[in-house]
Amino acid sequence: MKTRVSLLQVDLRAELPGGWRATLSPEEVWKAEGMPSAMRKQEFVACRAALREYLAAQLGLEATRVPIVLDPLGKPRLLAPNGPHFSISHSGDIGLIAVCDSAPLGVDIEELRGFPEVSELGGGSLREFFESWTRMEAIAKATGLGLLGADQADERASAMKLVRLETAEGYTGYLAVTAPGEVDLSLCVL
Repeated sequence: MKTRVSLLQVDLRAELPGGWRATLSPEEVWKAEGMPSAMRKQEFVACRAALREYLAAQLGLEATRVPIVLDPLGKPRLLAPNGPHFSISHSGDIGLIAVCDSAPLGVDIEELRGFPEVSELGGGSLREFFESWTRMEAIAKATGLGLLGADQADERASAMKLVRLETAEGYTGYLAVTAPGEVDLSLCVL
C-alpha cells in the first residue's frame, strides 16, 4: 500500500501578501510580530500561511479556522488526532511543508552552505554532512520527539520510510514517514 504525501515548496523570497494577517490565527500573528528579525518573520508567515491555505482546502474550512495547536513539546499539529499530519522546515530561500492524511511524518531541508567546523566533524563532504543531518532531523520530527529523540534516530528509522529530497539546486533534505511501504510523493511549488 502506498502512503500519499504532498510536499509543498514555498519561496521564502516572495513578498508576503498584504492580507497575511487574515490567514493566520491571532496567536500566530502575535508570534510573527514578536520574531527577532524580518527574515524569521518572513519564514514563519510564508510557511504557516501556505500550510493553513492548503489544509483549509483539504478540510473545507476557512484558513483561520484550521485548528492548529502545539503539542506538549511545541510541535504544531492539527487538533484532530487522526490527521492530516504535517511537518515544516525552512532553510535559505526555501520552505518545505509535508502533509500526509494517514501517518505522522517529518521533513527537513538544508541549504548546502559552508561551515568551517564541518571538516572537523569526522571528515566527509558538506553534502554528506547535511544529508546525515536532515535524515536525523526528519526522523526526530516524525517521532514527535524533535531532537530529544535524535539519539535514537537510527533505531527508529527501521520502522519508517525514508526519502532523500533534492528539491532545488544547492539544497538537500529528507522525508521520514511512519508508515510501511512505498511513498507516493507529489511536489507542488508555490
